Amino acid sequence: MRGFLIMARCALREGSKMNSGGRKMKRKLKSALSLLLCMIMVFGALAVGGEGIGAILDGMKTNAYSIFTHEVINGKVKIVRCDTAASGAVTVPASIDGKPVVSIGDRAFEGCDGLTKITIPDGVKYLGDHAFYGCTKVTSIELPDSVRFIGAAFDDCRSLTSITIPRDAKFNTFPIFRGCTALKNINVDSASKNYTSENGVLFSKSKSWLIAYPAGKADSSYTIPSGVTQIGFCSFANCTNLKSINIPSSVTSIDSDELSSCSRLISINVDKANKNYSSVNGVLFNKSKTKLMQYPAGKADSSYTIPSGVTEIDYYSFANCSNLNSINIPSSVTSILSWAFSNCSGLTSVTIPSGVKRIDYGTFSGCNNLSAISLPDSINYISHYAFDGTAYYKNESNWENGALYIGNALVAAKCYGDDELSGDFWLKEGTRIIAEHVFSLCDELKSINVSSSNKYFSSIDGVLYSKDKKTLIAYPEGKGSSYNIPNGVTSIGDGAFYCQDGLSSVTIPNSVTSIGNDAFSNCKGLSSVTIPNSVTSIGNYAFSNCKGLSSVIIPNSVTSIGGNAFADCSGLTSLTISNGVTSIGNYAFSNCSGLKSVTIPGSVTSIGGNAFSNCSGLTSLTITNGVRSIDYNAFGNCDKLKNVTIPSSVTSIGSSAFADCSGLKSINVDPKNVSYISENGVLFNYDKTILLQYPAGKADASYVIPDSVTGIYPRAFASCNGLTSVTIPDKIVINNHSFDKCTNLSNVYYSGTEKQWNNVYLYDEYILCYPTIHFAKKDGFTITYNANGGSGAPGEQSTDELNGRITISSQIPHRDGYEFIGWATSPSASKPQYSPKDTVSSSHDLTLYAVWEKSYLLSIKDIYSFPNDSRYFFKRNEKHRYQMLDSDFEKLCNYVRNIYEDQDFASTEINNLQYQRKNVEWYGSCFGMSLTAIFNKTGKIDFNKRYGSGAASMSAVAAPNKSAAVRSAINYYQLSQHILVFNNQTSDIDSPGGRAQMRSLIDDAKNNKLILFSYKSPQLSNGHAIVIVGYSAAADGSHTLIAYDNRYPGQYININVSSDLKKCTLILPDKKEDVSSLVCCSDFSDFDMIDIDGPNNDMRLSDEKYNMNSFTMLSFTSSGAVTVKNSKGQTLTYKDGEFGGDMEILSKSMIVRSTADGSPAPEIITVNVKESDTFTFEGTDKNLNVSLTSKNIFANVETTADKVVISENEGIHASGNDISFNGSLSLNNNVCDMLEFDGQASGDVKMTYSGDGIIVDGASGNGSVTVYSNVVDTNTAKFNTDCSSIKISGDGSGVAGNVEITASSKNDGVYDIKLAEMQNRKFAFGEKNITMYYKATGSVAIASNEEVVYTSSNPDIVSVDASGNITALKTGSATITAIEADSGKSDTCTVTVKYAWWQILIRILLLGFLWY
Repeated sequence: MRGFLIMARCALREGSKMNSGGRKMKRKLKSALSLLLCMIMVFGALAVGGEGIGAILDGMKTNAYSIFTHEVINGKVKIVRCDTAASGAVTVPASIDGKPVVSIGDRAFEGCDGLTKITIPDGVKYLGDHAFYGCTKVTSIELPDSVRFIGAAFDDCRSLTSITIPRDAKFNTFPIFRGCTALKNINVDSASKNYTSENGVLFSKSKSWLIAYPAGKADSSYTIPSGVTQIGFCSFANCTNLKSINIPSSVTSIDSDELSSCSRLISINVDKANKNYSSVNGVLFNKSKTKLMQYPAGKADSSYTIPSGVTEIDYYSFANCSNLNSINIPSSVTSILSWAFSNCSGLTSVTIPSGVKRIDYGTFSGCNNLSAISLPDSINYISHYAFDGTAYYKNESNWENGALYIGNALVAAKCYGDDELSGDFWLKEGTRIIAEHVFSLCDELKSINVSSSNKYFSSIDGVLYSKDKKTLIAYPEGKGSSYNIPNGVTSIGDGAFYCQDGLSSVTIPNSVTSIGNDAFSNCKGLSSVTIPNSVTSIGNYAFSNCKGLSSVIIPNSVTSIGGNAFADCSGLTSLTISNGVTSIGNYAFSNCSGLKSVTIPGSVTSIGGNAFSNCSGLTSLTITNGVRSIDYNAFGNCDKLKNVTIPSSVTSIGSSAFADCSGLKSINVDPKNVSYISENGVLFNYDKTILLQYPAGKADASYVIPDSVTGIYPRAFASCNGLTSVTIPDKIVINNHSFDKCTNLSNVYYSGTEKQWNNVYLYDEYILCYPTIHFAKKDGFTITYNANGGSGAPGEQSTDELNGRITISSQIPHRDGYEFIGWATSPSASKPQYSPKDTVSSSHDLTLYAVWEKSYLLSIKDIYSFPNDSRYFFKRNEKHRYQMLDSDFEKLCNYVRNIYEDQDFASTEINNLQYQRKNVEWYGSCFGMSLTAIFNKTGKIDFNKRYGSGAASMSAVAAPNKSAAVRSAINYYQLSQHILVFNNQTSDIDSPGGRAQMRSLIDDAKNNKLILFSYKSPQLSNGHAIVIVGYSAAADGSHTLIAYDNRYPGQYININVSSDLKKCTLILPDKKEDVSSLVCCSDFSDFDMIDIDGPNNDMRLSDEKYNMNSFTMLSFTSSGAVTVKNSKGQTLTYKDGEFGGDMEILSKSMIVRSTADGSPAPEIITVNVKESDTFTFEGTDKNLNVSLTSKNIFANVETTADKVVISENEGIHASGNDISFNGSLSLNNNVCDMLEFDGQASGDVKMTYSGDGIIVDGASGNGSVTVYSNVVDTNTAKFNTDCSSIKISGDGSGVAGNVEITASSKNDGVYDIKLAEMQNRKFAFGEKNITMYYKATGSVAIASNEEVVYTSSNPDIVSVDASGNITALKTGSATITAIEADSGKSDTCTVTVKYAWWQILIRILLLGFLWY
């Protein structure tokens, strides 16, 4: 870009001077005529010599039947040019003269602005850079699947509307579609491994890089997908329809320059979670908001204030913002970069704040209404063209004697035209700063004079200096052809003699220590210069393009030679670099074609990129030991260089360092070098894994790359025209243009497969298109299926994919009496290696055999995969209680109310279920898991669909600790065994009843019935439930039952039953269990009545009503003996499984529970007895757990008391010394209403239930009681206490929620009472109807201790996240639903979105503007 600008400035001067008349006109005409005469002579000589222009185009042919010029390389065709007169639709031929077309060269169709459609034939692999540049009328370019490389081929195809990127195509140059302003869709072949598209937008395959957004896409808004990390260069160039861009939190890199070309863009929005970027009112900043990166060009505001804290205004940040009239820049800004405000046509004034030090190139160029500019004294640098094209610049009244000032800054001078600077020029009094290159090209200027009173500048004999006369700033071009710089000058400033063609000699005194950037650049007449031994640094471009220089000596005082310092000095034939120079900059001596010999001294540590590139006359190169790094292409295209030796000191060599040196035959490395090595003149890294350079002039016709090599540097084989064949190992990386211009390379031998080769990242036309590729290995493999005793095996499958990947057939074979469980490579395998739809990779053919398993009523996939362990049933820190959703428990209780005639009895049953649900610890839900597995298999429950979150089978259902709904469903059936109508009596195994049950069990198993089998065992502390799924007879008359035991998921267990049915043993993977008592069920019709998944999601109720007498249910747990007395004095005793006493027992039932890990637990004894007002429990140990359930009361207490009395009238009374207690007491006998308590006391404690509430009382001593409640569907609960003080969880007012607390008159100071959470727990939105403005945000979160799931009925209008935060996206309304995960409670609210008045006004103004 810089070289182009220099050329443009020089050309501008030449063109403008033609209008000046007189002596200048004659001089320019003379030069032009001389150039024309030379051209005639050259081409005349070529014609006379018989070579003609045809020699230049050797190998290029224009087909007699075609509009295409082509080149033949190794028998294959490259299209070089298309006739620019061609019009309409054209098809590139697949072959020319029998030779296949494989490549479209760089700029092949450039300027074919009459074409409307271009079809590229199959077989073409390469599309060069700018191949279709300027095909302005082309609407369609059809690319074949064969294309593998695409350069920046489509720029300025402004009528192209759609394009499809082929499967194997790759890019290496960006942007790809710049200037394609009509492009609406970029499509990508679905099989592409490199790219993908979404809604016509081009991404990398992983969608981490947004490559190109089609400029002609009609959408006004675009949200970049989450996961994108990089927004590529020019990815949004000229997207004039876009009004808003939304950037997700994932983005880490943005190239924002081209966003300025999105002329209608009004908002750039960045996700607040983004760690690298931010936005304020649609303006793009870095995260810390210190850099303003892009102000949207279409933003309607006429003024803008940059936020305080911004220190840098980025490139193009306000470019093309035509609506802005004024801009307020804060004092925090210190840097304004190039083109920052370019083409802001509405900008009328600007004040640069104090603190800004630089104004770069083109910063305000094109601001054609900018008439008022204020610059601070802090500025120390102004680039040329900073203010070109502004109204201030164009206003002739602002110019003074051919110079343009802004305040005390000289920013421009007229160097051409009738009013150009000429003769003697006087600098305006008070001038403090002069812009870069202001006087360059003013070839009529003879002197620059400065008043002695100027504080910043001075002049000596018309030459401009700094005030102290130590820096030479500008030499007037018209002053003379030679100049002696005065002694005492220490610095030659940047551009001091820039572009002065007339300068032929200059004398630099010993006082000068630095020569600045561009100091003598483009002084083409300068023939000699002596750099004194005082100079330490030579700046960038200091002597570039001084074509007259023939000899240069760099003295030993110089330590650094800047980039391009002597570039393009084509007349330079002698160069001495003294020992003292430490660094040679990039391109320092590039294109010095006259140089023949160069010695790099040992003081130099680094040779920059392209430092001596294109030194075509260089025959001798000595690199002295001491040099450490040789950068990219440092000696590229040095055609006459024959041998190079790398010294031992070199530790870094950049790619292409010696590329395209057509005469280079050998690169040698000092044997002491530990970083690099050479073998037969070829350069490698030390371990020979990277091939850096193959000498282009090496005479060998073939070369075998060593197997150790895994990477080839870019241009490593460039211009190796002697090579006809090369052998390449597999697993290699070939970089850009590694084999560029190897025009005779006809055979490549590759040690891998064709598919591997096609995945090598090839950008190189000369290896991709022209050689014949030979492969050492074959791709692919075949799978053959064997039914292995069955039938219906799938057909054979084959692939030629890289690494051989095949998706196993979904077709399932069949075998009577067996279940297919997968495929294995052995016919005797008992476990599968592969399942249908698995993908298989193999280096050889495979035969897969079906694996069969004996078929049972429940297959492995029909049962749960999680074991009978509380860790799978509960989340960490949860209480191990029977937890289920309130809605499911209500359903179970409704069933109980309907099934019994006696509602008192029903209330007792409900209280019992309440107790089991709330207070019984969970030791495994074996009964529930067994029953749900049976019901799922028999179709009573569609468990997978309803509870399994789309699980493919029962074994894939989420564990209950991950799904409250799954846990609730299992516990629904676990709890059902407590309902008396389902509660069957157990029978001892050796009793007649037990043998009858066992005989019925075996008969049902033989008849293929599923059986729920509940049993007790001496090896178990509790009972267990499993499912019988199959039967097998043994030769000795015994029986084998096959069962599913949820303690051992993913497998079956066997149960051995003796022939006399007296012995039954479970054979488990880790132990045996003998059955002592059992109960079986194979008829589940009763359970149909409580089917949780019945019609309309309700249970099915039977017309039959059960008439059962009222009773009281007693439960107790104790490791010692327990005695129970009723109000009649009757007793019930229990110890070690034996009952005694004279109290009548109506029934005692077995409640099936199993341990999670086999650890012992005390038995829970449950008996039903006749009603009584009072029951007294006493135990021999200090750990009583007792409960009482009747139609009027439910009470439970676990305590260290000696005695517990539970009375329907008196509540709970625990007595003893230093007792602790916890328990539950029903408040009103309604479902889910439970008051829980815990505490301790030194004496007795009494909790009495009455119509007024619960009274807590004590006889003596100190203690505390804490009472908790989750009261559901109840308006008010009263809590009365006789205490000295009441501690209330709340505001201390005596009222918490809907609970009224009163204290009796007694005040004996016995207890302190704290009430916690005793309130009506409502689950509801705070507002039912909400109105929001467009783009506003808010929250509808409901306070809850449980997980809450939020959904929106129309997320396009209102979105809601997991935390209940809502965002208004467009006008309309949506219903927000919240569901409490564990309880199932839900509520809804309606959100309406509308425009605010100012939003409506903006839309009206915009529509009016667009219409206008």
